[in-house]
Amino acid sequence: ASSGGSATAGTVTVAHTVQSTFGNRIIIAFAESDTDDATGVTYNGIAMTRLGVATQSGNISLWYLIAPATGANNCVGTWADPAIAHKLAVADYYGVNQTTPIGAAATQGGVDTSTTVTPAGDRGDLNVGGTSHDAAEAVTPGAGQTERQELQATAVTLETSDERNTGGDPAWTATWATNTNFRTIAAALQGNNVITSGVADASGQRVFAVGTH
Repeated sequence: ASSGGSATAGTVTVAHTVQSTFGNRIIIAFAESDTDDATGVTYNGIAMTRLGVATQSGNISLWYLIAPATGANNCVGTWADPAIAHKLAVADYYGVNQTTPIGAAATQGGVDTSTTVTPAGDRGDLNVGGTSHDAAEAVTPGAGQTERQELQATAVTLETSDERNTGGDPAWTATWATNTNFRTIAAALQGNNVITSGVADASGQRVFAVGTH
């Protein structure tokens, strides 16, 4: 399942439900700000680990927590400046290696109408990524990617999606209309038969196997 929210405040709280249907769980969060970097993200009051950050006239960081509590809980992102608009996108997955759950972050920042990063991983991993750019407009994820969130507010858009690695370390990509500042971060979820929880998600997300390695 995926969830998201935005607010001009020091914190953004997103209600998110982790199902108990499958094991080896992970929850990830993309925290975005026009200027200041997130100082922390928690789920059910437990601190999430920051994997990395991409910066270009703003910030987007990727956070994760293995074995999160199941059921309905809050994911809370915190920033230093309460006067700036902030966004938080959350998703959970299953079948993830609990010892080495996620690979190194691949990041990019610049001024353009598109972004491309290539997370290092293995066949069967699931690449998860997020990008934000300085315009409130639609974002088109790359071929083969499934969009999870697209949050438009205060002239900034945060988009997240995921993609199966079927071999050859596929690139994570996104495009938009306005030539402007952007920042992107992506990484590979590592595991055996990684899936989303969309099977029971009212929004109609699909479940798909990612294979083994």
